[in-house]
Amino acid sequence: LSKMVDGGVPFPMLSDAGGRVGKVFGIFDEDAGVETRGRFIIDPEGVVAHRWKRVKAKGHAAKVAEVLAELQRS
Repeated sequence: LSKMVDGGVPFPMLSDAGGRVGKVFGIFDEDAGVETRGRFIIDPEGVVAHRWKRVKAKGHAAKVAEVLAELQRS
């Protein structure tokens, strides 16, 4: 993804070949041996403020924007 965006992306990315991080976040599918698509909002203190499991990309941006707005209001 960072190579697809001119100038890179403004956030860190990681590779999780062994699924260790995916297991911690509850998105690793043991049977398939891969992570499912998940999305997380992590606050400035490093706390997961919201998470979605098994995300479908279509229409999801609006859901993320809604939750971000709600979190910013609180």
